[in-house]
Amino acid sequence: MKNQWKLLLNIIIFLQLTSCGIMGGLSGNDPLHDGTTFEKAVIINSMRAEYLWIDRAYPGSSLLSQVVREYNGKAFDIVTIKTESGEEKEVYFDISRFYKAKQYNIDEME
Repeated sequence: MKNQWKLLLNIIIFLQLTSCGIMGGLSGNDPLHDGTTFEKAVIINSMRAEYLWIDRAYPGSSLLSQVVREYNGKAFDIVTIKTESGEEKEVYFDISRFYKAKQYNIDEME
């Protein structure tokens, strides 16, 4: 019976840890998606997930700027932060799962 509880607890812990990856890389521990480049951008599902990721990966940091850029046909959010130690860093987020660029009709603007 004790072994069954250990197994159940291990399964629950495993599911919680893997759900971070499913929910947009919230753990901040994925070297393939560490946010240092477009190619290694953190894949997220919402803006909230973006801010949670920054809070977990860089506790005590502050937001300096944020800009959306397109790269290889995908939308990316590039967030510049100041870490707690005073270092400025750019963090790349793949926001293509939910971001839709605003389209303007030039005829309506005249």
